[in-house]
Amino acid sequence: MVFLDQNAFMTELSKLYTQNKAKGSVWISMKRVTRPINTGRQTQATPAPVCLVRATDGKRKIACSVSAHEHVRFHMDLFTIIKANTTNLQKPKRARKSGNTAT
Repeated sequence: MVFLDQNAFMTELSKLYTQNKAKGSVWISMKRVTRPINTGRQTQATPAPVCLVRATDGKRKIACSVSAHEHVRFHMDLFTIIKANTTNLQKPKRARKSGNTAT
């Protein structure tokens, strides 16, 4: 797994999407990272929460970490890439219910 900074992650994610555009899938997962807090005599401030973001196409894996104060910009960039590259999604076609129509 390649651990990247946020800008490099976005460029590699868009490359993953373009490589798998015709056939294939890209999976994105997010997980909150919990770090153990040292309970010694010194009181330490709790660190800001960090989110680990991973993406894979089954062959290549990339990852990055996002801090709490950077998550808004990161999510906006991430969903822009996702919306731009998920053009093959279509609404499911529903079958019409055939009812008794009296004329």
